[in-house]
Parts: sequence; C-alpha cells; structure tokens
Amino acid sequence: MTTQGFIAYHGVAKGGARDLLKTGFSGPRQAPHGIHLGGLEQARMRAGGGVVFAVEVLVDAGGAPFRRVRDQVGDWRATVARAVRAGVPGLVYLNRYEGIPTAAILRLHGHDQDHGHEAISSPMRGDGSTPDPSSSQHASSQHASSQHASSQPLSTRRLSGVDLDSLSDHAFLRLVPEARDSWVILDPALVRIIGPA
Repeated sequence: MTTQGFIAYHGVAKGGARDLLKTGFSGPRQAPHGIHLGGLEQARMRAGGGVVFAVEVLVDAGGAPFRRVRDQVGDWRATVARAVRAGVPGLVYLNRYEGIPTAAILRLHGHDQDHGHEAISSPMRGDGSTPDPSSSQHASSQHASSQHASSQPLSTRRLSGVDLDSLSDHAFLRLVPEARDSWVILDPALVRIIGPA
C-alpha cells in the first residue's frame, strides 16, 4: 500500500532561497522550530518579498503521522521538542495568522473593503493597546494596517471584547472560515523541494 502525499508551500525571506536550495531542509536539531508549510497564500505572506517554494510532503495531509496542535503565538521550539520526544514526524494546526484575506479581517471589524484605508478605525498594537488617534504615527499606522491587513495577525486584536487567542479552533473557524491548516514537518526525509512556485 502506498501513502499518498500532498503539495504544500514554504515561504523564504529574501536571501534565504539559495541556502535552502543548496542544503535542503534541516531536522529539529538544526531547525528547532520545524519545517513550516502551508497553502500558497500563507507562504506568500510568510515570505514577504522573498521566494515561495512548492514542496511535496510524502505522507497524507490528514494521516496518522500528524498530531493536531494549537497555533503558537511565536515560539514553536517547546511544541516541536515535545513532538520529537513523542516520535511524531509532523504537526498540523489551524493557522490563525498567515493567509487570512484582508476582506475577512475587515468583515470581522464590521467594515467592508470599499472603505479603503479608513476601514480599520482603531488598529491594535501587539500588546492590545490602541495608538493615540491624534498622533501622526496613528495615521501612518492606520494606513499601513489597511494596506497590509492580511499580514497583521488576527489574534493580536480584540473584536467586540473577544480575545481571539482565547477561542478554540472550532470557535475561531466559525468567525474566520477562511482560516486553513498549516503543517510543521519534523523529519526532513518526509519533504521534497519541487522548486519556486
């Protein structure tokens, strides 16, 4: 019986593409955060102005080797280390950050996309505070927020008093049905770089 694989994508920041092509992916000792893969839009967002690679994963996306975990706000090392100790070759999680379309963010804020840069009226800082509306920094932040809303983590925002980080995946998906799974591969033998997407 053969295991059917799937195609996912990996975003690399500027300057990292040559190294990835030269050395390939590393295991958890060299890459303690694991090999993060996702959909094309997730990888594009992660890469910024860098390169997106198509990657073949040599196991089924929903198969037994993957353990479902919750998306991490930043540091994946502890989660990856626990999975490695348990002998799990990969993790799957509902991605609450990359690949969320701007339209979804605006919808959650009760605005539609036609309002342009005024759509997000009170951008939130990562600490949950709101910039002073009279400052010029607020105006440029507001413009940047609307222009790049899909690059802003949804879970750093509170919507109608709801802390998005506190929601279960099921509840988050009800609010943001556009959210998709991503994967963290722990065994580099399970992936093959196809090339730039």
